[in-house]
Amino acid sequence: MPFLLPLPLIIDALAFAAHKHRDQRRKDKGASPYINHPVTLAHILVTEGGVTDPVAIAGALLHDTVEDTDTT
Repeated sequence: MPFLLPLPLIIDALAFAAHKHRDQRRKDKGASPYINHPVTLAHILVTEGGVTDPVAIAGALLHDTVEDTDTT
């Protein structure tokens, strides 16, 4: 599958979300890194939903930063 998405927007969103969630863990048995959740959501949107809008992908990556971090 060729990537036609503007990668800088998506990579910036991923880097920002990863930084903001860096000390957070999920409440699952393995206490997995929280960033796995937004990355998984973005992956599902692209692979299963066929979403190609880079703003939507970035939104998926960032969707919990305001709610679960000190981001304003």
